[in-house]
Amino acid sequence: MQFCDPYTVEAFRAKQELEEVGVPFLYLETDYSTEDVGRLTTRIQALVEMLEVGEKGRV
Repeated sequence: MQFCDPYTVEAFRAKQELEEVGVPFLYLETDYSTEDVGRLTTRIQALVEMLEVGEKGRV
């Protein structure tokens, strides 16, 4: 079970708003351990690629 905090609620609202206007959203959860670095790096790189592809489509 995950801890429910205000950030989770706000992230849900932000995700809805961003998706409505076609902006990709990335929600990251981590325990700030070094084991997370590879997974987080991959997810962030994927988001950057999505943003780049989206930007090229708007030109």
